Amino acid sequence: MNKKKIIIILSLIVIISILIGITLYYLKFNKNIVGNEENFYNEENGIKINTSSKLKEEKVFNNIKVTDINLINENGITEFTANVQNIGETDLEEKDILILFKDQTGNEYAKVHAYLPSLQKGEMNTISASIVEDKVNAYDFEFIFDF
Repeated sequence: MNKKKIIIILSLIVIISILIGITLYYLKFNKNIVGNEENFYNEENGIKINTSSKLKEEKVFNNIKVTDINLINENGITEFTANVQNIGETDLEEKDILILFKDQTGNEYAKVHAYLPSLQKGEMNTISASIVEDKVNAYDFEFIFDF
């Protein structure tokens, strides 16, 4: 082989390697932005269940501990349920709150109003809210009290 053929072959290898690298980087980057399909699984009966560990981890908002968090979609209706406990030093009155769901980049994914029942000091209750959309793929959430 002469030098010219070797240079052409090496150039083609470098170009192909760069193209493969760019493609793999794009696919990985795009997956991190969208993050879809990783946060839920489908059951055979069509029910989707959120599996995001970030969404399901215990959280505290304004002296309200949120545990046993579930986000399930069935027939196009997404249902959020969780236990809420007053861990503050005073009783809490009932309140309308906003549940803000986020995607993996921290941007707003969906929001829904919910009713937070009155809670005496140390008391636990359940909160639930529904969205008439398929929003089961949320990555995280937060409670907003003043909106």
